[in-house]
Amino acid sequence: MKTLSIRQPWASIICAGIKDVENRTWKTNYRGKLLIHSSSYKCPKGVANLLPLEMGNTLLNEDLYGNIDLNDFPSSSIIGYVDLSDCVEGEYDSIWAEKDSVKFVMKNAYMFDEPITGVKGKLNIFDYDIDENNLPPAHKAELRSPRIEGNTFVLPLSVSMFNGIQEIEGLKYFPLYETDDTIKMLCDYNKADDSNSLKNFDNIKSIRLVAKDGRELTYKFSGIEWHPEKDEKDKVISIPNLNNEEKEVWLFSVFFE
Repeated sequence: MKTLSIRQPWASIICAGIKDVENRTWKTNYRGKLLIHSSSYKCPKGVANLLPLEMGNTLLNEDLYGNIDLNDFPSSSIIGYVDLSDCVEGEYDSIWAEKDSVKFVMKNAYMFDEPITGVKGKLNIFDYDIDENNLPPAHKAELRSPRIEGNTFVLPLSVSMFNGIQEIEGLKYFPLYETDDTIKMLCDYNKADDSNSLKNFDNIKSIRLVAKDGRELTYKFSGIEWHPEKDEKDKVISIPNLNNEEKEVWLFSVFFE
């Protein structure tokens, strides 16, 4: 079966349905189901903070939601499969698309329940001896994301985040990093001066936390703040964005008790 070897964290976030483009310097005529192999490269710890702002914030949120685990990036393994649907040489609307690259467009992502370990990668697209019609058990990528249902703010959480919040007494909060999706959900856009402002959430009365394992808890909603992230010395953190411009890291703090 056709296989492509990719470095981490890109391999895992492709199979999780987060990254929809793989950038290459070469193109292929192949279209169809493609196994994703994670190379032997060891993903550095704190990788989200080493990426451009838009990418890093996306990964931090997806980790909080339980869609990925930033501490679990297997190497030298076949971890899932996708449909390679297209190769685009021009512009492509995705934060993962690199300029002047060939964009392999990935769709219908699946993650194997257990990776096929101990597999060496090869250059370009290569063949791995496995029956396409008899693949190991896998689950289709379904990205959980925050949403507002009536007067309730619903937040999906990783199991560890859910457990940690349970242990906090009194006022609690959940961080949502600033991305296009969180801005669209939580802010109003002013076309006149091309600015965003936090929405009015007076109608929100409760917050429901939904763990990855299905457990749920409901709390009283207390409000949302939009503010820059600071380090231990109370200095605002800045990270280069996709245009290599230094930008402050902003996040939304959702409070409840």
